[in-house]
Amino acid sequence: MNHLDQEFVIFEDDTLEIELPLEVIEFNNTYNVGSYDNVWFGIATAPGNSYILQKANYNWDQGLLTGDYYGFITNLAAFEAATPNDDNYTLTPAGGSGNDAEFFIQIVLNQINSAQCQVTFGGLGYEPGDNLSFAASNFGISSPDLQMTLTPYPAPLVPAGTGDIEIDAPEGPNGPVTIKVNFNQSDFEADGGPLVTGTKYYWEVVVGEIKSYSINNYDVPTQVVATGYMHVSESMFSIAGYRP
Repeated sequence: MNHLDQEFVIFEDDTLEIELPLEVIEFNNTYNVGSYDNVWFGIATAPGNSYILQKANYNWDQGLLTGDYYGFITNLAAFEAATPNDDNYTLTPAGGSGNDAEFFIQIVLNQINSAQCQVTFGGLGYEPGDNLSFAASNFGISSPDLQMTLTPYPAPLVPAGTGDIEIDAPEGPNGPVTIKVNFNQSDFEADGGPLVTGTKYYWEVVVGEIKSYSINNYDVPTQVVATGYMHVSESMFSIAGYRP
């Protein structure tokens, strides 16, 4: 699927679309790229430098942060002491900045009570520090509610929903698949953007699946699928003096 070391020239202040075709695995479309997946495009002055221009589609969101969900529970001792029965629950939490998350919660009572928690669906829009709670009535008790706080791990890699990029996969994950990146005048220096005329930049494209965030499921969340260099050249309008 990777397309490395591609080079192209774009013209200052032009509005244009770059299309990057991707190969797909075909025989195993579970890991192929579909229009519902995430895509991000970043430009830096050189490989390894900070990205000065980033574009991400609306799907790109960290959802619930991965990590040790057992450790997120902030009132575990009180909850364990009040819980009367072994049982399993699949519940949606209240609170936080996101929506549509779902947790599988397992209550185990033996010599030491325990409440184990894993994410079955991460939802979208959650942030580090969000406080989530599950009403005590879900577990057949009057109090306390089961509460957890999301920790800042991992830190978001890219901004969510910057726009000007999409995955075009009209036939689904079996391909063909094309990533389309749009540029406009605001991306260039003359209009306040970071891309300077006469400069060579490094760029890369990363795609990723919308994750289920289940601790028991293996997945490769992101992959660099294309890299290369971009040359920003004067356009005929700039040379003629029609643009600042």
